Amino acid sequence: MSAPTKRNRPQWVVRQNGWVARPKSKQCRQAGKNKEWYCTARYRTEGVNKERSLGWHSTQRSMKKALVDFVLGEGLRPGKHSSKSILAMVEPFVTATHKTKLDSKRGQELRPSSKWNRRYNIQVVFMPWVTEHHPNMTCNDFGKDEYSAYRQYLESKQSRLGRPYRPNTINCHLSGLHAYLEYLVDRGVRTIPVPPAPMVSSQRLPARRVCDQELGLIAEGLAKLDRRGPHLLSFLRATGCRPSEALNICRGSLIHMVEGGKKIPAVAIEEVKSHGFRPKTSSSYRRLPIDEVLWQKLKEIAPDDGSPIFGSPNKNDFHYWRGRIMKVTKALGLPTLKFSDFRKHRASQLIDAGCSKAAYSQLMGHSPVVALRHYAMATDSELQQAAQLVPAPMYFSEQDHEADE
Repeated sequence: MSAPTKRNRPQWVVRQNGWVARPKSKQCRQAGKNKEWYCTARYRTEGVNKERSLGWHSTQRSMKKALVDFVLGEGLRPGKHSSKSILAMVEPFVTATHKTKLDSKRGQELRPSSKWNRRYNIQVVFMPWVTEHHPNMTCNDFGKDEYSAYRQYLESKQSRLGRPYRPNTINCHLSGLHAYLEYLVDRGVRTIPVPPAPMVSSQRLPARRVCDQELGLIAEGLAKLDRRGPHLLSFLRATGCRPSEALNICRGSLIHMVEGGKKIPAVAIEEVKSHGFRPKTSSSYRRLPIDEVLWQKLKEIAPDDGSPIFGSPNKNDFHYWRGRIMKVTKALGLPTLKFSDFRKHRASQLIDAGCSKAAYSQLMGHSPVVALRHYAMATDSELQQAAQLVPAPMYFSEQDHEADE
């Protein structure tokens, strides 16, 4: 092992319980094929200035492990322990992480980031739980047992729709709590390491199967509120489009695909600049073959001015239709029907029916994955055949069709 030499030290910085670890100086040594740097940990606060040696390390990970082992081995932090309530720092924590941003075009405040939303959950969920079950809990009292109890509380809690929390929602709450405990450590009010959060498996819940009999009842009730309702349900059931795509199709979106002299009725999902619609991803720009009867019905109700077929007088078309569908399902005593149910159900049906991966990718507008890159792009006739593998029922009656004519 060679003698230490002066070199530019790496920019390693690791913090744990108020201790800050980094390479001590510009000295390193050669240990076999690796370079090792001498690292130390310091703790500085008012009236306290301590330093400990962590030895020689070749990576930041090994330096961090040495720091954690040192803190756990010592079992304490310089200075006095804090007995503050665990809720004492919630308000400054939430305020410090909320940074207001404005939309440069409209001058409106943007929606807070997902990171801030996770931390905001500390205020609306964690605070009531502590107040009810552990009103005298201090910052150092929260450990693995409390983590498990809080997770069980989240698993038993229901959302505003009366449904249990999804695994991803529970993980958001747990990750927000973990960030809050780390915040307490950095501020010096927690003197023990933060235990790992008991995250839930993020496997998505199975999609709700759409029942065609229930959809028929919903279509009848929806027609009384808006005559376009059955057409919207038929279109979603036949294509599995995203709600943003279905609510922004217009007369110009109804096209014919021509292949071998044969016209195939279809809907083009593309950008509509007149009302500010842009598909979600580059793979979302596509053409969807649909039934001739459905294509004609959409053509009949499409406005001539190029506005969306399923537009609404409200500012938000999504909330307009969702509110009416929820009103009908509640009156019928049926489970809540979401727009995503149509998409998930259509995708599962296409796969179960043996649809090719290339056709499935283009019909659903998925981003291409590595497996799909080994297949050729599907032709228009293959797309039509794939769409006809799962026939979709129509929810408007023949009398309505004759009346419109």
